[in-house]
Amino acid sequence: MAVEDSERRGVRRRVRDPAGRAYLLQAAPSGYVEWPTYARQGLIGLIVNSGGGYLVNRLIYGGGWSVVIWQGDDIAPKRNTVSKRRYRTRAEATAAFEAAADLIARGERPP
Repeated sequence: MAVEDSERRGVRRRVRDPAGRAYLLQAAPSGYVEWPTYARQGLIGLIVNSGGGYLVNRLIYGGGWSVVIWQGDDIAPKRNTVSKRRYRTRAEATAAFEAAADLIARGERPP
């Protein structure tokens, strides 16, 4: 089951392979930095994080999207980066995201 934060933040899903290894997949705009949920965020922090992420995505990455796959466990879901790829559009990134989730669920290593 995919958890979609919003159109700007992308999609995130936890997947387990047949051997029980946990993977965390994320498709998000390139340059997006997730704000920690346990930290307080003031108005200035919100503006800097949101505006800065938007500018980095548009100016440096040209509006592209990234798909990142981490292998980890329940304590540290982002322990090892398995794959990190950039795509031009959200549609391409979402298709690659779904394909990678299917590969992992079948027990194959994602590209």
